[in-house]
Amino acid sequence: MAGVPFVPSPELREEIAARVSVVAVNHDGLEVLEPFVASVWASDAPPLELLVVDNGSTDGSQDWVRARPDATLVVSSGNLGFGGGCDEGARHARGDLLLFANPDVVFAPDMLGALVGNLRAHPEVAVSFPKMVEGDEEHVREPQLEDVATMAGAVMLVRRDHFERLGGFDERMFLYHEDTDFCWRTRLAGRRVTHDWQAVAQHDPHGTGGGPRWSAEQIENGLLAHLKARPPRAIAAFAARMAVKTVVRGLRFRDPAVLGAWVVTARRMRPVLAERRALRGASSPALRAELERLCAESDHWRRVSYRAGLRRAVRARLPGG
Repeated sequence: MAGVPFVPSPELREEIAARVSVVAVNHDGLEVLEPFVASVWASDAPPLELLVVDNGSTDGSQDWVRARPDATLVVSSGNLGFGGGCDEGARHARGDLLLFANPDVVFAPDMLGALVGNLRAHPEVAVSFPKMVEGDEEHVREPQLEDVATMAGAVMLVRRDHFERLGGFDERMFLYHEDTDFCWRTRLAGRRVTHDWQAVAQHDPHGTGGGPRWSAEQIENGLLAHLKARPPRAIAAFAARMAVKTVVRGLRFRDPAVLGAWVVTARRMRPVLAERRALRGASSPALRAELERLCAESDHWRRVSYRAGLRRAVRARLPGG
């Protein structure tokens, strides 16, 4: 990583040690747990505690965590998914700053200091994400907090009072979009969601997650999040993309779960629309417009990234590529 690392003051180190609870949600992630835990305690400003919420692992993860003096094992009642696991961890956490994380990440030594220090300097920020880098990707640290609509929740710092005010994550979302839903609700509540370019973590995107229902979860949870928070035009655009995904998955992979996602959405429609009226009705037109502006910016960069990735994939398949 290039750029000047964040150097926490002694006061900030003491604050992090007194206030920050790291909550990691694990399901059969034994291979990635050791480097993750090591990076937490190698921090320039170690946290108050590290809790590992285990969602029914069968790979020895529970025994591994249980044997460690530097991590607290929280055994969930079953596989609650990411959002449900985070909610369970928050109930056991002592800190008033909650750092939710996948165990397939490795913190840079200065990440905690930068995230908490910049959050402390901006009380209007309720959620902050570090820069996630993959593989040999380069990143230059910058003292910048960028307003975003949402980001992938592999690592996210949340103020506990705000987390409790929003009721935590929507546990109907087993995996995917629970971070997006939380951030959109945060924006509509008038609080900032930021991308901290000074805080960095390494992410292995294939370390955890996925599963046989990933397409159905993306459709079902994406529709739920959009129906709750977004205007009709955005809902229609997302639904159209998911309809195409449903046809492709249904025909090519014979995946009946994608059709089931639409059935679940239809059954939920009445209560979800009531939630929508309450959420958007309590939000001002200015906040709703700001959310849409930030979503449009996010969509732009996602398209740029997708096209760049597609070009790299095509070049790799060409002779001499």
